[in-house]
Amino acid sequence: MKNPINDDLKEAIPHLAFEFYHFQFYAHLIQLRMDGRSPIVHQGLSQAVGYAFLMHLRALLDFFYRSTGQDDDDLLATDFRMLPGFPTSANTPPDWVREVKTELNKRLAHITSPRWKKRSRDMHYYHQHVPEVTLLISSFRDALPSDLQDRLSAEMNVFASRDAALCP
Repeated sequence: MKNPINDDLKEAIPHLAFEFYHFQFYAHLIQLRMDGRSPIVHQGLSQAVGYAFLMHLRALLDFFYRSTGQDDDDLLATDFRMLPGFPTSANTPPDWVREVKTELNKRLAHITSPRWKKRSRDMHYYHQHVPEVTLLISSFRDALPSDLQDRLSAEMNVFASRDAALCP
């Protein structure tokens, strides 16, 4: 984000909570499906969960691993460096990030010929990176000042309460 101010960062917390929570929620539902314990039985709903997971994965990879926004209003993890005690260095993307982002851009965000010319990756290809992204989320949360950590947790708890009945 170009010249973020403290209020921008505070206002972003509910939106980050939305991305963080839903990435983890859909990853959990996909893991249940891979383990044969999915509460979702309709194939269309299962596909929607997978699609939502991939959208959140794409957003989070951009948030954590881009050093500058494509647009002046893109918020990135590096924008939080202005907060006292927040790490000043950007995360260096592991090798898999570029490949996954390219796949997601070609297959999810844009209608491109690789959709029909190349065999698509299965969900395991994307889902295998859940631990790394979850660690990024945790590290980010831990680096926030306590008031923002509390707000992020409260926002995520709203979603968790709403979805508690869906997750065994």
